[in-house]
Amino acid sequence: MSEMTEYDIGAAMSLLDEKLKNAQPKRRGRKALLAPYADQLRRYVAAGWSRKEIVSEMKALGISISAGTLREVLGRAKSGKANRLTT
Repeated sequence: MSEMTEYDIGAAMSLLDEKLKNAQPKRRGRKALLAPYADQLRRYVAAGWSRKEIVSEMKALGISISAGTLREVLGRAKSGKANRLTT
């Protein structure tokens, strides 16, 4: 077994850094992609669209999403306001 020299380790780290810089970023999850549009999607639901209809329309546009994922995105609390029950 041969020991790696400091030069070998430095060269390997340099190659690793270059490879990571050139790597494609990981694909974000569907929830993260839809989060900026949550308010707009909530307006569609308020206007009478069902979640199933929204999922179907998105699928027709080439965006594959499940009804459960849409429900989770719509269910997230709106930023800046808390949902409270008053008694």
